[in-house]
Amino acid sequence: MSDTTSQIYFTDTKAKAVFAADGPKPQFLIDTPQFKALVVGLEAGGQIPVHPVRQRCIIFWKALA
Repeated sequence: MSDTTSQIYFTDTKAKAVFAADGPKPQFLIDTPQFKALVVGLEAGGQIPVHPVRQRCIIFWKALA
């Protein structure tokens, strides 16, 4: 393992979310073989499809009308 730690900051992840009536539009922040981080905007009543990955962190932002 490396002795250095990489730090990545996103100042406004909420602004990266794409809200679409036809379903989730994932926007990748980080996409590597070891780690993926993404933002998904959901319209009211929208759902995130089941995904096989067990480790995850989900943060919800409420869309303002």
